[in-house]
Amino acid sequence: MEAINRADLQDTDMEAIMDTIVDSLFCFFVTLGAVPIIRCPRGNAAEMVAVKLDKKLRENLRDARNSLFTGDNMASGQFSFQRPLFVLVDRNIDMATPLHHTWTYQALIHDVLDFQLNRVVIEEGAGAEPSPAGARPKKKNKKTYDLTAADRFWQKHKGSPFPEVAESVQEELDTYRAQEDEVKRLKSIMKRLIDLHTNVATAVLDHIK
Repeated sequence: MEAINRADLQDTDMEAIMDTIVDSLFCFFVTLGAVPIIRCPRGNAAEMVAVKLDKKLRENLRDARNSLFTGDNMASGQFSFQRPLFVLVDRNIDMATPLHHTWTYQALIHDVLDFQLNRVVIEEGAGAEPSPAGARPKKKNKKTYDLTAADRFWQKHKGSPFPEVAESVQEELDTYRAQEDEVKRLKSIMKRLIDLHTNVATAVLDHIK
């Protein structure tokens, strides 16, 4: 990478580097016993390598008698409909990021769950350990949830990073439990008041009969 991007790189040096890369890739595919389908972007070092590799492969295949792509390997390689796809890109191109899931709540739901028309379907026990070998798989129940504009949490957090969503879920749960405890406390107070005045009113009634 550093050698290719040197400011003082000469054309002869570039050719030598390209030839080394091509020879290494050619040896790899000979060992693999398969002729790849080559894809690359235009206008950079990747295209130069791809063109050279394609030329080297074609020249070797053209001479069937001396071709390195012969024998048992090629029985499942060159003439197979499952030829490997070789994508050759410059290291300056970030190929990993497009393969990652977007880290927001809504995007993750869309990517990893059954999510259509604001309705998400979840299988109970999804992600759990598989059943032992020979055991009959358990029938999984499905639950359906609607994520609509009326859902305050969804509207607030659908675009948030998932770690923040997890924290917010815990905060909402803690708030709910605190409110539930408060309601239980109020119910207990109200019951004591009702019991108190029931007893007092009953005593008064007994005296005025």
